[in-house]
Amino acid sequence: MSDVPPALTIEQLGRRLRDRDLTARDVTEACLRRIESDNARLNAFILVTADDARRQAADADRDLRAGRDHGPLHGVPVATKDLIDIDGVATTAASRVREGHVAAGDARVIAHLRRAVRTGFKGGALAAGARQLPHRAGRVPRAV
Repeated sequence: MSDVPPALTIEQLGRRLRDRDLTARDVTEACLRRIESDNARLNAFILVTADDARRQAADADRDLRAGRDHGPLHGVPVATKDLIDIDGVATTAASRVREGHVAAGDARVIAHLRRAVRTGFKGGALAAGARQLPHRAGRVPRAV
C-alpha cells in the first residue's frame, strides 16, 4: 500500500491518482483509518459508508487503469453533512424526527456532483459518509 500523506489538496491528490503514485483504494483506506481513529474524540461522522466507499474506490481504480478518467474528483473520497440526501442512505439531520429516514433520491447538490463527474460516485468522487451537524441545522435538502 502506498503511503498517503495526511494533507493533500484535491489537485495534488488527483494528480497522484492519475500518475498512479496512489490508488483510490489507498486513499479511501487512509481516510477510513483516520475516521476510525479520531471519530470517537471528534464526533465528526454520524454514518460511515465504508463498504460503499471501498467498492467505489475499486471501480475508480479499475477505470483509471483502463484509461477512463471521469474528471478532477475521480477517486477522491468526499463526505457530506447529514442533512443532504443521498439515494438509499440514512439522512437524519441529527434529529429524532428523521430517525430511520432513508433517502428516496439525491439532493440537488449530490445530483450536480454526480453530473460533474459524469458517472456519479461510482466513477468520480467516493462517498465516504455523512458528517455530524448541530440539531435543527436548517432546511433539509430533499431529493430532486
